[in-house]
Amino acid sequence: MKTNVIVVASVLAIAGIAFIVRKPARLNEVAVPQAPDVRPVTSEKPMDHVAPNSPVADDEVFQRLRQLRESGRKSDSRTLLPLLETQDRMIQIEVLATLHKIGDAETVPAIVRLSDTEDTLLLRGVISALAGIGERTPVGSQGHLILQPLTRIFQREKNSQADDAEGNVFAVVKAIGSLRHPSAVEFLTEQLEVSTDDPVMQAAIVRALGRMNAQEAVPVLERLATSIRQRPADISEHFKLAYEDLQRLTQSTLEKIARDNP
Repeated sequence: MKTNVIVVASVLAIAGIAFIVRKPARLNEVAVPQAPDVRPVTSEKPMDHVAPNSPVADDEVFQRLRQLRESGRKSDSRTLLPLLETQDRMIQIEVLATLHKIGDAETVPAIVRLSDTEDTLLLRGVISALAGIGERTPVGSQGHLILQPLTRIFQREKNSQADDAEGNVFAVVKAIGSLRHPSAVEFLTEQLEVSTDDPVMQAAIVRALGRMNAQEAVPVLERLATSIRQRPADISEHFKLAYEDLQRLTQSTLEKIARDNP
């Protein structure tokens, strides 16, 4: 953990928020001379007692990460990338939240290196960071670099038997819905047509296509609406309600796309 503290202090100092560490084993005083809009914070709590991978967050480190997130400067984002290599998952998650807010496409390769993790919270952080970058990436510009790791996570989690896998799949669908890239629409429409026995997944995909205002998805949505009307009458009450919700959602999405694309 001492090594993590030194790395964190060095990286955040480069980002323009300086750390003054007077004793290598303690973080007794932290000054912020370069940030006139942020008052210095002091703490008497040593870092030695925090075990590696502990959920106990160090106030000074996390406060400065949040300050960077609020600033939203892309020039800060690349200086944070070494923190993704630490062994402290809480710091990694906080850095990913900061990168989500800043939305710098140049940080994608470093974020993707964490995508093989089996830690659900860390994986959700990766997915969220990629979604945040996708939202701020111009149409057609580097969108495929964000889509590729998301589709890889989708396929892996869809085939996984882990307890959190289904939630991860839904998170990826929502993230892909934030991209403004033709290949993202194509991927979602393909998944919509193969998920015929899963109205909940279909609903998540329809919502994503609606957020994308994907006019090219209209034929697939129209086929879905027709297939729902033709569904067997003897399905369970649970599925009946799910398909009714899906039908309403599909119809409202078609109306929204038509309205937004006169």
